[in-house]
Amino acid sequence: MTALILNFSHPLTPRQQQDLGERFGPAEERRIPVHVPDGQSLKDAARGLLDRADLTSEEWQTRPLLLIVPGLAPLTACLLADLHGRCGYFPGLVVIRPDPEGIPGTFHVSETVNLQEIRQGSRSRRDEPV
Repeated sequence: MTALILNFSHPLTPRQQQDLGERFGPAEERRIPVHVPDGQSLKDAARGLLDRADLTSEEWQTRPLLLIVPGLAPLTACLLADLHGRCGYFPGLVVIRPDPEGIPGTFHVSETVNLQEIRQGSRSRRDEPV
């Protein structure tokens, strides 16, 4: 099954798409522009953004997902909480950073983070003394 990239940031460049393709195989990018009107709760904004991904309940639970988060950290936290509720797990996180060796203003896929692996690893630390 083709992975789905839920992109809540800038459109991916051809180079970024190539980088992700080399890591994960073919993937579909679904870009969801982010705008949170003044006065709207971030919880409601996150729910609305994920609704715009237009996935069925079955797809949320079975389709491989990668996530490119918006720049607003509190909104990202709400997106992750809502998304975990829909999927039952955390998706992979795509990190895009400025390319230090490229033309100023160019960005590259610097890493992908397995959020579910981080969560699972942290569970074993619950009972560790502080």
